[in-house]
Amino acid sequence: MCIIYTNLQKFRKILKHILLTVLLLFALAYITLHLTLVQNWIVKKVTTTLSEKLHTEVSIQSVDFRFFDKFELDGLLIKDLHKDTLLYAGAAKVNITDWFFLREKPVLKYVALENAVVNFNRKDSVWNYQFLADYLSGSKKDTTSKGTTKGGFDLDIKTLQLQNVFINNIDQWKGQDMLASVKDLELSADDIDLNKKKINLNTIAIDGGSFSIKEYTGFRPDADIPVDIIDTTQQYKWNNDGWVINVKNIHLQNSVFNSDNQTDRPAYTDHFDGLHLSFGSIAGDIENIHFEKDTLTSNVKLSSKERSGFEVKKMQAQMKFTPELLEFKQLDLITNRSRLGNYYSMKYKNFTDDMNSFLHNVTLYGNFDNCTLNSDDLAFFAPELKNWKRTFSVKGTAQGTIDNLTATKMLIKSGNTIIDGDIIFSGLPDIDNTFIDFKSRNLQTNYTDVTAIVPSLKQITYPQLSKLGNIHYKGNFRIFE
Repeated sequence: MCIIYTNLQKFRKILKHILLTVLLLFALAYITLHLTLVQNWIVKKVTTTLSEKLHTEVSIQSVDFRFFDKFELDGLLIKDLHKDTLLYAGAAKVNITDWFFLREKPVLKYVALENAVVNFNRKDSVWNYQFLADYLSGSKKDTTSKGTTKGGFDLDIKTLQLQNVFINNIDQWKGQDMLASVKDLELSADDIDLNKKKINLNTIAIDGGSFSIKEYTGFRPDADIPVDIIDTTQQYKWNNDGWVINVKNIHLQNSVFNSDNQTDRPAYTDHFDGLHLSFGSIAGDIENIHFEKDTLTSNVKLSSKERSGFEVKKMQAQMKFTPELLEFKQLDLITNRSRLGNYYSMKYKNFTDDMNSFLHNVTLYGNFDNCTLNSDDLAFFAPELKNWKRTFSVKGTAQGTIDNLTATKMLIKSGNTIIDGDIIFSGLPDIDNTFIDFKSRNLQTNYTDVTAIVPSLKQITYPQLSKLGNIHYKGNFRIFE
């Protein structure tokens, strides 16, 4: 028994020494990994290996990571195969759940990116990032039938901050450039589940956001342009993967939206130019955003000013956006000198293509209730009206395309003029060449008012309309050149 007890005591001492040694080694490894020299040596080895495998430059100026929860990186640079910058990040910071590799669903508590530039571009059918996509796809683990990585995990981001981030998508093959940037963005998330395709965000605050899109003739031959074919096997046009996205609030300030189409003329600066849009000073809130199936809904309250001088002082509505419809219910629109409401919608077959031919391809519907419309605002869209200098009180409905518009049950008052009836306009916005078919229930006006609205009537010498005095009319009449 004494021998057994003695051996047991020796074993305990040996085990104690082993445990102390392991702890010391662990502490030494922990301290070593926190040495800047060691961290940068590891990073240099990794980036050198990546550069060799990718046949381009991958570099990082410096890193700092704490054991299993925090990571900071400065000066990340990845070049494409043409030695141009594909990605540059001045600084990146990540705070993750402690001992994240032992958890089933690690949480990215905080992600920050500063002074970053992403450049995507192509002149032919191959993007400059394709080499990187091929490398990453080749190193993926096997996936299950549901498309999730075996042995992998989800990352649930809670806070995201971006400062001075630029994304440039230059597509010379297709002829479409998209540029996005943000001065400051802060995102707060409730829950992000990529496997279930559900994203629930609390707030997104954007200061100095900018988005620009430019359409032009690309290098792609006409024979290679895909023909739009309705795929009857697809249930939705936008969201066949079944994503569900909710955002409580997006707050915008000092933001910009630009849309340019290739034309043989410069952009108009004195009136609205649908082919060269530039909305600045965008501010306001988009609340209760819900995207499911192919439908996006939200409550919108925004203000902005277009390059032409047209100002949206307030646009508040319940918005609905689908592949075929953009709708605003309970609309309250206040512009430079006008106020419109309470319903407006636009129907189209293809949003991007039809918006480029807005006058002809987009079907409008509006229900106007006690609205005020000033001709100076109309003149931004139809410069021929800039000399009207009139304010109209409007009630009724209107539908159709701009160049073929029908207004029914319209009650319009301006000065000494009252118009009660149904009106068809064909040929707008060129008022001098517009056909007007008017079914009047009651028309009251005088020569001064009517010639201010329809200047071509001044050319009529017989009968002499100026001697008619006050005019009262019921019936139908047509005006055309």
